[in-house]
Order: sequence, then C-alpha cells, then structure tokens
Amino acid sequence: MFNVRVLLNARRFLYAVGWAVLTVLAGTAVWWGLRPLLAATPPLAKSPSPVATTPGASAVPTAAPTSSPSIGGKPKPPSPSASFYEGWAFDGTAFTRTFDVIGGTATIRIVNQKVELVSAAPKNGYTYSVLPQDTPQRLVVRFDRPGGPASIIDAMWWLERPYAEVSEVK
Repeated sequence: MFNVRVLLNARRFLYAVGWAVLTVLAGTAVWWGLRPLLAATPPLAKSPSPVATTPGASAVPTAAPTSSPSIGGKPKPPSPSASFYEGWAFDGTAFTRTFDVIGGTATIRIVNQKVELVSAAPKNGYTYSVLPQDTPQRLVVRFDRPGGPASIIDAMWWLERPYAEVSEVK
C-alpha cells in the first residue's frame, strides 16, 4: 500500500521542480526580449561611419578616405559621401529618408535631433497634413482620401537615432 507521506513529498518535489523550470523559462524569455535594449550602442554622433542595413543585404560600413589630396599646399577636406542607417541616408550632418506610401511620397530630414518635412507629394485624390506635435524631435505626416485608406508616417529622433513607423489605416 502507498504511504501518504511519501506521495505528498513527491508531489511537493514535483511542484518545486515545475516552479523552477517555469522560472528559468520566464527569465530566459525576458532576457531574450530585453536583449536589444541591454546591448551597448554608442550614439550615432560618435560613430565613425553608419552602416547599411537594408533588408536582404549585408551591412557594409562606408570606407573612410585614407589620405586627402592637397591643393596649394593646404590639405583638401574629404568630400562627404552618403551612407545609410536603417533606411536613412546620412551625409555626415543630417539623416534623410523618402517614404513612398499608398497616399503619396514624403521626404523627411533630421538635423540636430529636429525632424522636418522636406517635401510631400500626395497621389491623386489624396491630401496631406502635418499633425501638430509637442516636440521638434517628432513629425507625423498623414495622407488622407475621403472614403479611402489613410497613410501615416510617424518619424522621430528616438534613443539617439532616427526612427520611423508607417501605418496604413482603412
């Protein structure tokens, strides 16, 4: 016959093991989710050159010039060459990106952490508006068509880098 005490101790042991396994799994899931935030990323302003991060392509850093030719005895400064950072073109002072959405095309630039609209061209039947924001580090452009879908481009300077989200609303 079974001893009740042994059965209760075995059940307690199984509960403790199950709790430990679930705690380890939960901790691993949290660590995995926070990994991008925990990674030390230097600010872009101090980065020697941003890298290209286009989907399907490998990240290739832009080559820095090794020497500068001289003109009249004075060294000529290197000419800036555009590089890319997560879809944003970077020319050494500003990030620029063109968004082609259902409602039209908008070009947005970020200079000194301030986001500005360079140009907006709505498609036939659409109009565009810039939604008011509380901070110059954010810009929201909306393309609307009566009775049709709307396109929203939300661009901002966030976590020391350019960031944008595009939404298509029906």
